[in-house]
Amino acid sequence: MSAKDQFTQTGKVCEIKFDELGDIMLVIASLAGTARLQVNSTVLCIASPVFRAMLGPNSFPKETVDLASNNRNHITPLIIPLEDDANALAVILSILHLQFNWLPKPIVP
Repeated sequence: MSAKDQFTQTGKVCEIKFDELGDIMLVIASLAGTARLQVNSTVLCIASPVFRAMLGPNSFPKETVDLASNNRNHITPLIIPLEDDANALAVILSILHLQFNWLPKPIVP
């Protein structure tokens, strides 16, 4: 199922599940509302050295410890707040999670 099919919007909260079994929920708050993006930590670690440093198996930040605990106990996804452009990040996450049908149409000059 694609991210577009899993898109829900309630009030000022927009949630996209790029991976229904994703172990991380990226949360981006803005004046327009809150975006909640459920993703897979393995996909993020493969794609980004920043996420790999933060979430990889040899990392020591708090997020890694929390993620390992969540995975062991099979509880809800680890929530990681971000300060970012939610729309731009959603496009990047669509590509990383192979959800190409959710991408915006090409911009034609």
